[in-house]
Amino acid sequence: MLTHMSTDMADGADDQTITYSRRRMLATIGGSVTVGGLIAGALGSGGVSSIETWDELASLTDADGDYRLEHDLDDSVDGYDSHVDDPPDGWEPIDGFTGYLDGNGRTIADLVIDRPSETPVGLFGYLDDAIIEDLAFLDATIFGGDSTGVVCGDANSSSLSAIGVFDATVEGDDRVGGVVGSSSGLSLTKAAVSGTVRGDLYAGGLVGYASGVITDGYALSTVESDDTAGGLAGFSSADIARGYAGGSVVGDAEAGGLIGEHFGLASIEDAYWDIGMTGQVEAVGNDSVGSSVIGHGSVGDSEPAIEMLGRLPLPEADGGDETMPALDFDEVWAAVIEDEPIGPTPTADGYPVLQGLDATIQLDAQGIGTNPNAGALISIEAGGSVSVSNVTVGDDGG
Repeated sequence: MLTHMSTDMADGADDQTITYSRRRMLATIGGSVTVGGLIAGALGSGGVSSIETWDELASLTDADGDYRLEHDLDDSVDGYDSHVDDPPDGWEPIDGFTGYLDGNGRTIADLVIDRPSETPVGLFGYLDDAIIEDLAFLDATIFGGDSTGVVCGDANSSSLSAIGVFDATVEGDDRVGGVVGSSSGLSLTKAAVSGTVRGDLYAGGLVGYASGVITDGYALSTVESDDTAGGLAGFSSADIARGYAGGSVVGDAEAGGLIGEHFGLASIEDAYWDIGMTGQVEAVGNDSVGSSVIGHGSVGDSEPAIEMLGRLPLPEADGGDETMPALDFDEVWAAVIEDEPIGPTPTADGYPVLQGLDATIQLDAQGIGTNPNAGALISIEAGGSVSVSNVTVGDDGG
């Protein structure tokens, strides 16, 4: 039974809190320095560098400082052709980044990397004592060797939070993940993945080879491996809590709805998986789990498990169970309930989504549309005339 919280990881979490606080403190001091061709302090925020183009993003190699992404980056932004489209291998991974990147709620779209003989591979190849937060990726296509992920190939003693990876294709050899390929001392919180993740050895929806702490994350990605696959992690010696998996998981040797292969005394608690959608009856391919790790549905189901959709509780006569009750629906998660707004208004019940990440993109990942007129107000005026407000009208005027 997996119940132990690693002392080393607790110490690592403290170290990263100190690092983050130090950077935040330095950012308030002021001053302007040049790092990697960028002018720190240009925003008037005391040492935070603005990133607005692919050229500026590429200059983060070997950088240590505080950076903020000011605009979405896609194939229409300056530098895309020279850094992504024209090179035969696509984007060259950023290596040696040891700083802080605030994604600022922005999206990096159309990232392409085709480096199947290289390692590590991702937007960032290797992160060391770095912090990345509040950033989404859309339509990334990544082909690498060992240690391949969309955000980072290999993360050491780094912290990633509020990270969304949607409609991604990620393929590699050993240690392949939707967010991170391989990690040591990783803190990953509030992460979401959809798309396809495939590896020859360890493949996971969030992380291929996980060491550290993973909290409040979910994966709806298809995960495939010639060896070991897991809905959240292919191999894990990480402490994992409060998350779920709902995408197909196939591993020729070991496979689990949440973890393919577990090692050591790290814990997995308060987590859920959809048995029908993952195709896995066990949470972990090679180990047992505690009672707070729960699978819903049955192998062969063609629809998501009802216990994981919307927001119960069921009537007391049916047991009164809530939808994934270990998740924090006040501060972290949002229930997806038909016609109940969460920013956009979903047209059907769905799996929970993460607050702080784009809700429309998260709904799209589940194939759930939004109703722009769910909040329409209809009133009857004096004389019988009808007044309609808060209505979105399409371009055709219909």
